[in-house]
Amino acid sequence: MAELGLLAPTVSTEYGGSQLDWTMTSIAAEELGRADISHAKPVLYLVEATWGFILDKYGGSGLKEQYLPKITKGAAFCGIAVTEPEGGSDIVGVAKTKQN
Repeated sequence: MAELGLLAPTVSTEYGGSQLDWTMTSIAAEELGRADISHAKPVLYLVEATWGFILDKYGGSGLKEQYLPKITKGAAFCGIAVTEPEGGSDIVGVAKTKQN
């Protein structure tokens, strides 16, 4: 997928991405889903596309230089880990905690 420019394809070309817009990114995800019935590859693709985009757009230059080229080459994985007793992996449903 890295050789095809499909890892973090929304990342700018400056960091090795394909700088795809979201329409093309979605079309590629659909085609990956058609080719992989397990949907493992499309899920990996969309995680990389989404979090790669966020890091590219909002991350500091040092972080971008350190991680994005590795991610677009397939040498590193981009994602998040979220857990909370009230929300689990549902980041929208994470409960507000009371500040002491």
